[in-house]
Amino acid sequence: MQRKASAIFSQEQFHGNTLPSAPTYISSRGASSKPTLAAFEAFLPSEQFASSLDTQPFVFQHRLGEHELFSLPRLKGLVEQVGALPQTASAAKGLFRAAANPGLFHRKAGGPRLVWGTPEFQAALNEAFDNMDTSETRIKLSNIHKIEGYGELLRNCASQLSELTGVDFAKRYRPGLETLFISSPGQVTPYHVDEETNFLLQICGTKDVMIYDGHDRTVLTSEQIEDFFGGNCYVKRNVETPKMTADLKPGFGVHNPPFFPHMVVNGPSMSVSLSIGFELRQFPVAEVHRMNAYLRKAGLEPSAPGAHPAMDNVKSTVMRYALRAKRSVLGA
Repeated sequence: MQRKASAIFSQEQFHGNTLPSAPTYISSRGASSKPTLAAFEAFLPSEQFASSLDTQPFVFQHRLGEHELFSLPRLKGLVEQVGALPQTASAAKGLFRAAANPGLFHRKAGGPRLVWGTPEFQAALNEAFDNMDTSETRIKLSNIHKIEGYGELLRNCASQLSELTGVDFAKRYRPGLETLFISSPGQVTPYHVDEETNFLLQICGTKDVMIYDGHDRTVLTSEQIEDFFGGNCYVKRNVETPKMTADLKPGFGVHNPPFFPHMVVNGPSMSVSLSIGFELRQFPVAEVHRMNAYLRKAGLEPSAPGAHPAMDNVKSTVMRYALRAKRSVLGA
């Protein structure tokens, strides 16, 4: 695969007070080069928000690069804050934690075992962050909406998306999730699927996002969707040619519908991007696949979605109420 991304920012440009910003745009509510958080509009209007939500991937423009929440000092502080949080597991190989919550830190294999949250761990993490161009690091900060400022940004984004799409996000989706990715050059996120409605906003650096047609069952089979609900998001790639390749640079983002397989390749410089995800409150086809995964695990051979609509309705309803009960018990 030939990488289309090109070098836009050098390492030296990250030593200032802020990351390079996207161009300043005029808000639909008036001009503002440094809007307050309460009035901040992240997304530039586009007809595709309404026409393609949850059905087709599309590229859009945004203004997150203008916001102080994504300045280099704030991002460094965010990494330090999450790195100091107590974790259920006590040690990590290098900076890699496959099950870390709320963050995943990844460096190449090797190096000493570091206890999460200790001064040694934080020192190694800070060193990796300060040398992202050479440290071969991927930093994934999940649930950053639980941290002051980022939660308000998420609510503002959901409100604006409701306006742009004509869909009430609060009614259609469960509360959104924010995940921040900070990665070294050339880092690859393998081919995988997610069940959320996703908006990936590029803030710094470049990356190629290859998105495959999730509607095509030769691309993503029913069995692979069942495997996803069994805990395997890294499914086999059945076709080589993606439906689209989003060549992202600062100020641009891409919408990825639920269950559209995708992979990501970072460009030749440090990359920062924000992922905003929303889980549908009702998703009948996915609920049928989830139920089928349980039935197949029990030794049965359930029919694929669409083969028996009446049975699909039963499966979907049962699974929806089961998940609702589970979330009620867990307080999720």
